[in-house]
Amino acid sequence: MSRKGIGRSKTLVRAIQAGIMAASLGAFLPMAMALPQGGISNTATVAVDGVNMDITGSAANNVIAWDSFNIATGETVNFTNTNNYLNYVAGNNMSEIYGTMSGGGKVFLVNPNGILFGEGAQINVGSLYASTRQLSEADFNSFNADGTLSYAAAESVYGDIVNRTKTDLGTMSITLEGDTVTFAKSTYTYIDDPATDEIAVGKGGKYTVNAQTVNVGYAGDTSPTAVTEKTNLTFAGNESPTLNYCKLIDADGLSDIKNDGKYMLSEDVIRSSTDEPLDPSYNISGSSNYFHFHGVLDGAGHTVTLNGKSLFSYLGNVGAEIGVAEVYNLNLAGTVSGTGTSGALGALAHITYGSTISGVVNKANVTYSNTDNDGILSAQVGGIVGAAYATEDTTPIPTLIKNSANYGEVSVDAKKNETTIYTGGIAGAIADTDLYNVHNEGTVSGGIYTGGLVGAAGGIDGTTHFIRRSYNLGDVSGDTAGGLAGHINENIKLSSVFNSGKVQGDNTYGSAGGLVGSYDVGSSIEYGYNIGDVDALTACLISPGPGATKPWTYGSSKVNGTAITSYWDNMGTVHENAQVADINDAFSDNENWYTGYTGRLPLLSTFLSKLYMPTDATVEYDGNEHVLYNVQGDSTTNHLLGEVNNKGVGSEETDTTYESKLYSDQFGFAIDRVNPTLTITAPPKQDPEQGGGEEQGGGQEQGGGQEQGGGEEQGGG
Repeated sequence: MSRKGIGRSKTLVRAIQAGIMAASLGAFLPMAMALPQGGISNTATVAVDGVNMDITGSAANNVIAWDSFNIATGETVNFTNTNNYLNYVAGNNMSEIYGTMSGGGKVFLVNPNGILFGEGAQINVGSLYASTRQLSEADFNSFNADGTLSYAAAESVYGDIVNRTKTDLGTMSITLEGDTVTFAKSTYTYIDDPATDEIAVGKGGKYTVNAQTVNVGYAGDTSPTAVTEKTNLTFAGNESPTLNYCKLIDADGLSDIKNDGKYMLSEDVIRSSTDEPLDPSYNISGSSNYFHFHGVLDGAGHTVTLNGKSLFSYLGNVGAEIGVAEVYNLNLAGTVSGTGTSGALGALAHITYGSTISGVVNKANVTYSNTDNDGILSAQVGGIVGAAYATEDTTPIPTLIKNSANYGEVSVDAKKNETTIYTGGIAGAIADTDLYNVHNEGTVSGGIYTGGLVGAAGGIDGTTHFIRRSYNLGDVSGDTAGGLAGHINENIKLSSVFNSGKVQGDNTYGSAGGLVGSYDVGSSIEYGYNIGDVDALTACLISPGPGATKPWTYGSSKVNGTAITSYWDNMGTVHENAQVADINDAFSDNENWYTGYTGRLPLLSTFLSKLYMPTDATVEYDGNEHVLYNVQGDSTTNHLLGEVNNKGVGSEETDTTYESKLYSDQFGFAIDRVNPTLTITAPPKQDPEQGGGEEQGGGQEQGGGQEQGGGEEQGGG
C-alpha cells in the first residue's frame, strides 16, 4: 500500500481486511478524589467536616457548578434543607456515587461524562434526577423559575448511566437520563405466563428513564420477554428505547458466552495468561459467512483485567449474514501484546464489524512487535480495537465507537516498518466507522500512519463518516503522524475536535500535522484546533498542504521549533501569522466557539458548561464581610481560573471595589460575566456638630481606612 494512505479505493480497504483475516492474532474511570470538589454558586454554601459535606441553599432553586461530584463509601453529602439543587459537573470525568446522598427537595446531578451508582450507594433525597445531558440556557432558566427540567433530546445527551444500587430506595422518584441506562439489579417474577411475568429494576424506587438504550440485568437462566410487566420502570422523552434483558455473569460465565447472547457482568474479572480471546464463533460449511460474537455485553462499570491477550477476537459477523455486537460500560486494564508479520490488536477486540461500542475505557497497555528480519508487513493496533469496519452485506452497517476513552500506552516496535502499519489510541484503522465523543490520553507510537485517535480513517460505502466531539491529549509519534489521525480519506470529516499532545513525524521523509498527518482531497476538518507542538520533515499546524478543507479551524504551537499561529475562516481561507484577537473576532459569531476570554484562544463550546455569575452589586459599609458569590475553598477551582476577588469588609473612609478576573480551560465553563464586581461604599460623613466625628467612634477608631484593609490594601479597582 502506498504511503498516501488508507481508503483510496474499495480494493485497498478490502485488501487490508483480507490481510488481517489471513493473519490475525487470532467510560468508566474511577476517580481518586472523594467528595464533590470546586463548588461554585451564587446562592449555596458548602461546609466540609472530614467525610461529611453539608450544602445549604438560601434560594428555593440553587445552582452549583462542580469540578467533580463523587461520593466514596463512608462519605455523606447532605443538602441541609428541602430546597431544590441543580448540581452540574464540568471537566472530563464521570461521577461515581458509592456513599450517601441525603436531604434536599428535588436534587439534580448532571454530568455529561457519565454517572455510576455503586452497590452500596444510599440515596435519600426528596427526588433524584440524574442526567448526562449538556445543560442549555433554557434548562437553567427552567430550573431557576420552578425547579424543573424538561426531558432532553437525544442529541444533547452524551454519557451513560449505570445503576448498581442494591440498597432499598423505598418509594423515591428517580429519573435517569443517559445515552444508555444500565440496571445491574432486578427482581424477575417468573410465573410461566408472559402476560403475567413481572420485573422490578433496582431495589425499590420508582424509575423514569429517558435513554436510547436500556439494559436490565437478570439472574438465572430464564430471560424476561418483551411483554414482561415492568412494575417500577417507565419510559419518557424517548418512550421506545431499545430494551435488552442481559443475563448476569461472573468470570466463568464470561468465558462461556454464546455468540448471540445478551450478558451483563456482575463483578470485576481477572483473565489469566492462558485465557485466549473470546471467540464464540462458527462458520457455515462451504460459505464465507463467519458468525462471531453478535450479542450484547454490558460491563456495568466493572473492570476486566487482561493478561496478555485481547478480550475478544472479533465483534460482529463477517459475510452476508447481518449480526452486530454491542458492548457497553466496560473498563479494561492490564496488558495486551502481540507479535508477527501481520495482524490486528486491541484491548477489547482485534476487529469489529458493524458493532456499537459505548462507554468502554481502556487502561491496558497495548504493544505489537516483530524485530526479526521479516519485520511487520501489515498491522492495525489500537487501544480499544485494532480495526473497525462495517458489515459486509448489501446494506452495510457502520461500526460506531462512542463515549469511550483510552488511557493506556499503544505502541508498535518493528525492525522494518513496511507500508501498512496503522497505530491509534482508539483504533489502528477504521473504514465506514464513526467516532463520537471519544478521547485518548495515552502515548501512541510506531507505525507508518499514527494518530492520537486512529492511525488511518477511510470509507468505501460512498457516505461521509465522522469523527466528532473528540480529542487527544497524549503524545503521538510515527512516520506520518497526526494529533487525531495519521491519515484520512475523502469520505472522512472531523468536527468539533482538538489536539494538545506533541506530534512527532519522521524527520527524514515523514510528515506530521497537529490534527492530521496526511489526507486525500475531499476530506475536511471543521471547528477544530491544535495547540500541540509538531515536528517532522514536513510539519504543519493542522495538516500538510491545501487539499483538505479546514473552515473555522486554528492552530497555535511550535512547528519544528518555530512558534506559529494561524486560522482558517468560514470559507476555509488561511490567515497566517495571526493574533489571538484576530481569531476571536473571526470566530465570535459562530456558536461552536466560545470567544469570551480576552487575550485567550477560542474554546470549543461543546466541551464547556455554562456558568452564570451574579450581576455587579453595591452595598453600604456596615463592618461586616460581604460576598458576591460562593466558591468552595474561597479560591479558584480546577476549571474556574484567574482571580476570585469577590468578598471584603470595605472601608468607612473610601468606596472599595472587589473585582474578579475570571477565565476557564477547555473542560470548564463558558462564563457569562468574567469581571463581576462587588462595591462597598463608605457611609455618609456625619456633621461633627451633630454628634459624629471621633467622639462617636467613627473614622480610624472604628477600624476604617488602612486598619480595616480597605481601598488599595484589599486589591480594589
